[in-house]
Amino acid sequence: MITRRTIIGNIVGGAVMAVGIVALVTALGIQESSVDEAVVTGGSTVYQFDAPRGTQGSLSVTGDSFDVSVLTPGGEDSTTSYRDGADVRWMLEDDGTFRVEVQNTGGDELFVEGTIRYNTNPILYTYHAMVIVAGIVIIGFSAGFSMRKPRGF
Repeated sequence: MITRRTIIGNIVGGAVMAVGIVALVTALGIQESSVDEAVVTGGSTVYQFDAPRGTQGSLSVTGDSFDVSVLTPGGEDSTTSYRDGADVRWMLEDDGTFRVEVQNTGGDELFVEGTIRYNTNPILYTYHAMVIVAGIVIIGFSAGFSMRKPRGF
């Protein structure tokens, strides 16, 4: 006979497994992130991510004056100074880590907006798998509640 504890454990374990499976499926493939940030005078911000070949992205930077440094996976490093505003766009020619640094050199706040496409960090797949396994363990323990208890318990 199945007890209430077994039913509750199966429901909770199933819910934990469902959360892990949904998180794993949504983490697959190329992810897209929106950027909307303000950089104080003299400050800087860095965007660093891993992306596959052919990935596109863009940043729109507006402010008094600023420097934009770009380091591509191929090892090319470039720094460009801008005034008033700039649209920085890229398309990666190699797989690897892409880095964009925006340094505010003006007297006002700097505003950065845009989209970045990147690969999910592989360690996150392990985290999602651990959540799924936790759900399986919960279901396993709850199944023990409906087992017939041996004499003396």
